[in-house]
Amino acid sequence: MAQALIKYNKHNFEFKINRKKRTITCIARGYFSVEEANAYIEAFKAFIATIEDIQNYKLVVDATGQEELPEEALPYLAEVEKMYMTIPFRSRQYIKLDNYNALTQVIGMGGKRFIDSFEPIEKQRNVDNSINSDMIEILKMLEQLEMLPNSSLNHIKMFIKGSINNYFTT
Repeated sequence: MAQALIKYNKHNFEFKINRKKRTITCIARGYFSVEEANAYIEAFKAFIATIEDIQNYKLVVDATGQEELPEEALPYLAEVEKMYMTIPFRSRQYIKLDNYNALTQVIGMGGKRFIDSFEPIEKQRNVDNSINSDMIEILKMLEQLEMLPNSSLNHIKMFIKGSINNYFTT
């Protein structure tokens, strides 16, 4: 099996491994409480322990949908970043975060060492322009807006429609 996905249904994260491309992708979305952050650390440790030749793998961290962490969860972020930097991955990349405050927290906790250890990359779109989970959420929101009778929401509808068109044409 070339790609495996480990999804933690009760949590806002998942881990993917593509053995053919030798890539590990860690995905985090939404709000992370102290409990969620601790669960992420424990699950990540267990996931990494299953990979014998970790030094041959590239780490990609995708926290584009992660929200700003509460102050009490910041020590867990520091621990996660420390694990990312001390495990001997072949290389490290992070997909630029959408939330500016979350990005400043990540860089603030990891500092220069984080910046020097990770290569920032842009979020990749599906090559075949298929609809991904983000687009499905946008379409659901659009569907809900279509049902609203208030004509003052027309500008929002047009913005969302334009965003969808731009997504598939750029």
